Amino acid sequence: GERGKVNSHVFNNDAKGHAALMAWLSDRGGSPARLRVCMEASGPYSEAVASALVDAGWCVSVVNPARIKGFAQSELVRNKTDRADAALLARFGQALQPEPWVAPPLEVRELRALVDELQRGRTGDAGAHCQCLFAKRRRVQRHVLGHLGPRPDQAHVAGQHVDQLRQLVDPRVAQPTAGAG
Repeated sequence: GERGKVNSHVFNNDAKGHAALMAWLSDRGGSPARLRVCMEASGPYSEAVASALVDAGWCVSVVNPARIKGFAQSELVRNKTDRADAALLARFGQALQPEPWVAPPLEVRELRALVDELQRGRTGDAGAHCQCLFAKRRRVQRHVLGHLGPRPDQAHVAGQHVDQLRQLVDPRVAQPTAGAG
């Protein structure tokens, strides 16, 4: 669009919506090499679209809502509409150039997606998914250890989360002993 003019559009937060967002950005002259996307952190909702953008090569900043609110107060902005929020985020991104967001590792995202499916009861054969999860347990622990360095206590915590998922799927499954797995 024109310099200083903010374009906004609403997209679904799913794979089709993410693809539509990237096409929309590209149609307006944006490219991963030239544009930084700035969004407000909103937990799994912002993480889904941010991950899709980062995986496609876009630079994304996911910003704490308190920072955005402080910026809005400094501008004496009072109207809260989606369009006004989009313009505010654009000005914030241009003015402060917030640090790029780093997507969680793929293994972590896969684990979260599986947890979400299990909690929603949409896994179909929960037993098969559970077996898949257990097979990945060591891989997840090694991955966590690789990122945390010499902090095996954290890898054990990751293993405990996997064990809790196992009980979520089948409460008859006993917790393994510490260090097992």
